[in-house]
Amino acid sequence: MNQDVTVLVALDYEHLGELELAWPLWAAHRPEIMEHQILFLCDGRESPGWWNRKISPVVQHPYMRVVPVDPIPGVSQRHLMLSAFVCEASQALRTPFWIKIDTDAASVERRPLYEQEWLQAMRDDGVVFVASPWSYTKTQQNWRDLQAWAATKPELRDKPEVPGTFGNKDRVHHKRIISFVMLGRTDFLQQCRELVGGPFLPIPSQDTVLWYLAHRLGLPYKRERMTRYGWRHGRKHLKAALAATQQPKPDDVPGWKAGG
Repeated sequence: MNQDVTVLVALDYEHLGELELAWPLWAAHRPEIMEHQILFLCDGRESPGWWNRKISPVVQHPYMRVVPVDPIPGVSQRHLMLSAFVCEASQALRTPFWIKIDTDAASVERRPLYEQEWLQAMRDDGVVFVASPWSYTKTQQNWRDLQAWAATKPELRDKPEVPGTFGNKDRVHHKRIISFVMLGRTDFLQQCRELVGGPFLPIPSQDTVLWYLAHRLGLPYKRERMTRYGWRHGRKHLKAALAATQQPKPDDVPGWKAGG
């Protein structure tokens, strides 16, 4: 069993169908995933036993764990599931590094699960995460809320602000990241969890918060296009990859919602 990196996957019932589609692609193209611990952050409205019964037939993984994400009154389920990548994962991880993979991330070619040079950069150069570049934050209110929250944190008050240009379509433009596949350090998650100081993030966007805090704290990170490493993002890519490998059609998979 790999002792360095844990695979992180967030899962609720709505996305169970995506996992059933994505997993055969991950296992076929990144077979070393079977040697890594995998941590499923699952909607706590169902029990860990219920989730084990749903997940185990799909992944048949020897090192699988389920961590429930319990409901909190007044906080949306989406907000809690995204927060779990920081709040729950930081406490449940047993390895120094992690790779987050979204259930709508399609592996379209045989490649390593992650690049060893990225892992080395985190070990040797203090890089806190590696993720694909992205160009905007949405919504503008989320951005204002994040800045207002940061203003209450003594650890951030003397740190340079993160630039952003307000544009159309309710976006704030800047050079940031998107995290459909993201490799990171566990100690950075723990640092962010301590800053957050609660069971959920200040806004419902885990990648925005992690990138923002790394930027504010002056911590190095790398932006690498995951598409160059055999990953694609979105249900249309899952459908195309499955068609190419003659996996079950999306309409045959329970939990799949057409039109995504």
